[in-house]
Amino acid sequence: MYTSLRSALLSTLAAALLGGCGETAPVVRPIPIWFALGSEVPDYADARAMQSTALAIRPEPRWFSGLPRRATPADLAARHVAGEHILEAVASEDVGGPRWIPTVLALPPKLQDLALSDQGAVLDLEARVLPQSSDIELRLELRASLRPVWREVEHRWTNTVPFLIGIYADGRTVHRRSSGSAKCGGTQSFVKLVESGCSRQWVLRVKRESVTRLLAEQPARILGFVAVFSERQHSEHAVHGGALPSPARLNPPFERQILVRSRIAAIRWAP
Repeated sequence: MYTSLRSALLSTLAAALLGGCGETAPVVRPIPIWFALGSEVPDYADARAMQSTALAIRPEPRWFSGLPRRATPADLAARHVAGEHILEAVASEDVGGPRWIPTVLALPPKLQDLALSDQGAVLDLEARVLPQSSDIELRLELRASLRPVWREVEHRWTNTVPFLIGIYADGRTVHRRSSGSAKCGGTQSFVKLVESGCSRQWVLRVKRESVTRLLAEQPARILGFVAVFSERQHSEHAVHGGALPSPARLNPPFERQILVRSRIAAIRWAP
Protein backbone atom coordinates (compact mmCIF):
# COMPACT_ATOMS: atom_id res chain seq x y z
CA MET A 1 0.00 0.00 0.00
CA TYR A 2 2.80 2.38 0.89
CA THR A 3 4.50 1.67 -2.46
CA SER A 4 1.35 2.28 -4.50
CA LEU A 5 0.52 5.49 -2.62
CA ARG A 6 4.08 6.73 -3.08
CA SER A 7 3.92 5.96 -6.82
CA ALA A 8 0.64 7.83 -7.17
CA LEU A 9 1.99 10.87 -5.35
CA LEU A 10 5.15 10.90 -7.45
CA SER A 11 3.14 10.61 -10.65
CA THR A 12 0.97 13.58 -9.67
CA LEU A 13 3.97 15.65 -8.67
CA ALA A 14 5.88 14.73 -11.83
CA ALA A 15 2.93 15.89 -13.91
CA ALA A 16 2.97 19.24 -12.13
CA LEU A 17 6.74 19.63 -12.33
CA LEU A 18 7.50 18.23 -15.74
CA GLY A 19 4.28 18.30 -17.68
CA GLY A 20 3.75 14.58 -17.04
CA CYS A 21 6.88 13.59 -18.97
CA GLY A 22 8.97 12.19 -16.13
CA GLU A 23 12.22 13.43 -14.67
CA THR A 24 14.12 13.31 -17.95
CA ALA A 25 11.89 15.96 -19.56
CA PRO A 26 12.79 19.67 -19.49
CA VAL A 27 11.80 21.31 -16.22
CA VAL A 28 9.08 23.92 -16.63
CA ARG A 29 9.40 25.10 -13.04
CA PRO A 30 12.49 26.80 -11.60
CA ILE A 31 15.06 24.97 -9.57
CA PRO A 32 14.09 24.87 -5.87
CA ILE A 33 15.43 27.24 -3.30
CA TRP A 34 17.61 25.20 -0.95
CA PHE A 35 16.96 25.28 2.80
CA ALA A 36 18.89 23.98 5.80
CA LEU A 37 17.68 21.80 8.64
CA GLY A 38 18.76 23.07 12.04
CA SER A 39 21.24 25.79 12.90
CA GLU A 40 25.02 25.78 13.21
CA VAL A 41 26.63 24.07 16.22
CA PRO A 42 30.11 24.33 17.80
CA ASP A 43 31.54 21.06 16.47
CA TYR A 44 30.87 17.81 14.60
CA ALA A 45 29.94 15.84 17.74
CA ASP A 46 27.21 18.39 18.49
CA ALA A 47 25.92 18.10 14.93
CA ARG A 48 25.58 14.31 15.18
CA ALA A 49 23.72 14.65 18.49
CA MET A 50 21.33 17.26 17.08
CA GLN A 51 20.46 15.06 14.11
CA SER A 52 18.46 12.77 16.42
CA THR A 53 16.21 15.65 17.58
CA ALA A 54 13.26 17.27 15.82
CA LEU A 55 14.68 19.85 13.41
CA ALA A 56 13.16 22.98 11.93
CA ILE A 57 13.58 24.07 8.34
CA ARG A 58 15.36 27.42 8.32
CA PRO A 59 13.54 29.80 5.97
CA GLU A 60 16.59 31.52 4.42
CA PRO A 61 18.09 30.31 1.11
CA ARG A 62 21.43 28.50 1.31
CA TRP A 63 24.13 27.03 -0.92
CA PHE A 64 27.59 25.43 -0.69
CA SER A 65 31.01 27.05 -0.70
CA GLY A 66 33.48 25.94 -3.34
CA LEU A 67 37.16 25.11 -3.12
CA PRO A 68 39.50 28.12 -2.90
CA ARG A 69 41.55 28.78 -6.03
CA ARG A 70 45.10 30.03 -6.09
CA ALA A 71 45.37 33.72 -6.96
CA THR A 72 47.05 34.58 -10.27
CA PRO A 73 49.25 37.63 -10.87
CA ALA A 74 46.23 39.24 -12.59
CA ASP A 75 44.13 38.64 -9.46
CA LEU A 76 46.77 40.24 -7.28
CA ALA A 77 47.01 43.21 -9.60
CA ALA A 78 43.23 43.64 -9.58
CA ARG A 79 43.32 43.43 -5.81
CA HIS A 80 45.35 46.61 -5.64
CA VAL A 81 43.14 48.34 -8.20
CA ALA A 82 39.79 47.30 -6.71
CA GLY A 83 40.83 47.97 -3.13
CA GLU A 84 39.28 46.58 0.01
CA HIS A 85 36.64 44.34 -1.54
CA ILE A 86 39.18 42.13 -3.28
CA LEU A 87 41.64 42.52 -0.43
CA GLU A 88 39.17 40.92 1.97
CA ALA A 89 38.47 38.07 -0.43
CA VAL A 90 42.12 37.00 -0.66
CA ALA A 91 43.51 34.97 2.23
CA SER A 92 47.26 34.47 2.72
CA GLU A 93 48.70 31.20 4.00
CA ASP A 94 51.88 32.78 5.37
CA VAL A 95 53.60 36.11 4.98
CA GLY A 96 54.97 35.99 1.45
CA GLY A 97 53.26 32.63 0.78
CA PRO A 98 50.62 31.71 -1.84
CA ARG A 99 47.33 33.58 -1.79
CA TRP A 100 43.91 32.05 -2.28
CA ILE A 101 40.52 33.31 -3.42
CA PRO A 102 37.32 31.80 -1.95
CA THR A 103 34.80 30.50 -4.47
CA VAL A 104 31.16 29.38 -4.52
CA LEU A 105 30.10 26.09 -6.02
CA ALA A 106 28.18 26.73 -9.25
CA LEU A 107 24.41 26.36 -8.86
CA PRO A 108 22.94 24.76 -12.01
CA PRO A 109 19.86 26.55 -13.43
CA LYS A 110 17.78 23.36 -13.76
CA LEU A 111 17.14 20.54 -11.35
CA GLN A 112 18.19 17.96 -13.95
CA ASP A 113 21.59 19.65 -14.20
CA LEU A 114 22.29 18.52 -10.66
CA ALA A 115 23.68 15.01 -11.01
CA LEU A 116 22.08 11.93 -9.46
CA SER A 117 25.58 10.44 -9.22
CA ASP A 118 28.92 12.22 -8.85
CA GLN A 119 32.30 10.49 -8.50
CA GLY A 120 30.46 7.34 -7.46
CA ALA A 121 28.36 9.06 -4.78
CA VAL A 122 24.58 8.50 -4.85
CA LEU A 123 21.96 10.07 -2.58
CA ASP A 124 18.58 8.43 -1.90
CA LEU A 125 15.64 10.11 -0.16
CA GLU A 126 12.32 8.87 1.21
CA ALA A 127 9.71 11.00 2.97
CA ARG A 128 6.63 10.24 5.05
CA VAL A 129 4.31 11.94 7.53
CA LEU A 130 4.65 10.53 11.04
CA PRO A 131 1.21 9.31 12.24
CA GLN A 132 1.31 10.59 15.82
CA SER A 133 2.80 14.08 15.51
CA SER A 134 2.31 14.82 11.78
CA ASP A 135 5.99 15.79 11.68
CA ILE A 136 7.80 14.73 8.52
CA GLU A 137 10.41 12.00 8.47
CA LEU A 138 13.16 12.19 5.87
CA ARG A 139 15.26 9.08 5.34
CA LEU A 140 18.48 9.70 3.45
CA GLU A 141 21.13 7.26 2.35
CA LEU A 142 24.47 8.40 0.94
CA ARG A 143 26.46 5.71 -0.89
CA ALA A 144 30.11 5.91 -1.92
CA SER A 145 31.82 3.70 -4.50
CA LEU A 146 34.75 5.29 -6.37
CA ARG A 147 36.21 7.20 -3.41
CA PRO A 148 35.33 8.12 0.17
CA VAL A 149 32.86 10.95 0.74
CA TRP A 150 34.13 13.74 2.99
CA ARG A 151 32.47 16.64 4.76
CA GLU A 152 33.84 19.96 5.95
CA VAL A 153 33.42 20.81 9.64
CA GLU A 154 34.41 23.99 11.41
CA HIS A 155 35.25 24.95 14.95
CA ARG A 156 32.38 27.05 16.36
CA TRP A 157 30.31 26.87 13.12
CA THR A 158 29.36 23.42 11.78
CA ASN A 159 26.15 22.72 9.84
CA THR A 160 23.81 20.44 11.81
CA VAL A 161 22.87 18.50 8.67
CA PRO A 162 25.18 18.14 5.64
CA PHE A 163 22.26 18.24 3.20
CA LEU A 164 20.10 21.03 1.84
CA ILE A 165 16.40 20.48 1.14
CA GLY A 166 14.28 21.86 -1.69
CA ILE A 167 10.48 21.78 -1.55
CA TYR A 168 7.77 21.81 -4.22
CA ALA A 169 4.18 22.63 -3.25
CA ASP A 170 1.89 21.05 -5.87
CA GLY A 171 4.74 21.41 -8.34
CA ARG A 172 5.50 25.04 -7.51
CA THR A 173 8.88 25.98 -6.09
CA VAL A 174 8.78 27.18 -2.50
CA HIS A 175 10.71 30.47 -2.39
CA ARG A 176 12.09 32.65 0.36
CA ARG A 177 14.30 35.71 0.13
CA SER A 178 17.54 36.02 2.02
CA SER A 179 17.58 38.36 5.00
CA GLY A 180 21.38 38.40 5.31
CA SER A 181 23.52 36.71 7.91
CA ALA A 182 26.74 36.92 9.87
CA LYS A 183 29.25 34.26 10.79
CA CYS A 184 31.86 33.74 13.49
CA GLY A 185 33.71 30.53 12.72
CA GLY A 186 37.13 29.01 13.20
CA THR A 187 39.50 26.38 11.86
CA GLN A 188 38.09 24.15 9.12
CA SER A 189 38.86 20.49 8.53
CA PHE A 190 37.31 17.42 6.87
CA VAL A 191 35.81 14.26 8.36
CA LYS A 192 35.26 11.06 6.39
CA LEU A 193 31.50 10.77 6.11
CA VAL A 194 31.27 7.52 4.11
CA GLU A 195 34.02 5.01 3.35
CA SER A 196 34.48 3.92 -0.25
CA GLY A 197 32.21 0.94 -0.99
CA CYS A 198 29.95 1.72 1.99
CA SER A 199 26.81 3.71 2.74
CA ARG A 200 25.44 5.77 5.60
CA GLN A 201 21.85 6.55 6.59
CA TRP A 202 20.21 9.50 8.28
CA VAL A 203 16.67 9.50 9.69
CA LEU A 204 15.71 13.13 10.23
CA ARG A 205 12.54 14.40 11.85
CA VAL A 206 11.31 17.75 10.50
CA LYS A 207 8.98 19.86 12.62
CA ARG A 208 5.60 20.24 10.96
CA GLU A 209 5.20 23.85 12.13
CA SER A 210 8.43 24.85 10.37
CA VAL A 211 7.06 23.49 7.08
CA THR A 212 3.76 25.30 7.64
CA ARG A 213 5.60 28.59 8.26
CA LEU A 214 7.70 28.06 5.16
CA LEU A 215 4.64 27.48 2.99
CA ALA A 216 2.96 30.60 4.44
CA GLU A 217 -0.01 31.34 2.16
CA GLN A 218 1.02 28.77 -0.45
CA PRO A 219 -1.47 25.92 0.13
CA ALA A 220 -0.62 22.49 -1.18
CA ARG A 221 -2.06 18.98 -1.41
CA ILE A 222 1.23 17.32 -2.30
CA LEU A 223 4.70 18.29 -1.14
CA GLY A 224 7.78 17.15 -3.02
CA PHE A 225 11.15 17.05 -1.26
CA VAL A 226 14.55 16.84 -2.92
CA ALA A 227 17.91 16.76 -1.13
CA VAL A 228 21.34 17.88 -2.30
CA PHE A 229 24.77 17.20 -0.79
CA SER A 230 28.25 18.61 -1.19
CA GLU A 231 31.49 18.19 0.72
CA ARG A 232 31.88 21.81 1.78
CA GLN A 233 29.53 23.60 4.16
CA HIS A 234 26.51 25.65 3.17
CA SER A 235 25.69 29.22 4.19
CA GLU A 236 23.54 32.17 3.19
CA HIS A 237 26.59 33.99 1.86
CA ALA A 238 26.98 31.49 -0.98
CA VAL A 239 23.52 32.36 -2.38
CA HIS A 240 24.71 35.86 -3.30
CA GLY A 241 27.75 34.67 -5.22
CA GLY A 242 30.12 35.56 -2.41
CA ALA A 243 31.90 33.38 0.11
CA LEU A 244 33.52 33.90 3.44
CA PRO A 245 37.33 33.75 3.30
CA SER A 246 38.61 30.20 3.48
CA PRO A 247 41.93 29.45 5.17
CA ALA A 248 44.71 28.61 2.75
CA ARG A 249 45.39 25.50 4.86
CA LEU A 250 41.89 24.09 4.18
CA ASN A 251 43.75 21.22 2.45
CA PRO A 252 40.79 19.11 1.20
CA PRO A 253 41.49 15.37 0.72
CA PHE A 254 40.03 15.50 -2.83
CA GLU A 255 40.62 17.46 -6.03
CA ARG A 256 36.97 18.07 -6.94
CA GLN A 257 34.14 18.24 -4.45
CA ILE A 258 31.09 16.03 -4.85
CA LEU A 259 27.75 17.64 -5.67
CA VAL A 260 24.86 15.17 -5.89
CA ARG A 261 21.09 15.32 -5.50
CA SER A 262 18.37 12.83 -4.72
CA ARG A 263 15.24 12.11 -6.70
CA ILE A 264 12.03 13.77 -5.58
CA ALA A 265 10.14 12.17 -2.68
CA ALA A 266 6.47 13.12 -2.33
CA ILE A 267 3.97 13.15 0.53
CA ARG A 268 0.31 13.99 0.84
CA TRP A 269 -0.05 17.23 2.82
CA ALA A 270 -3.01 18.30 4.92
CA PRO A 271 -2.60 21.86 6.25
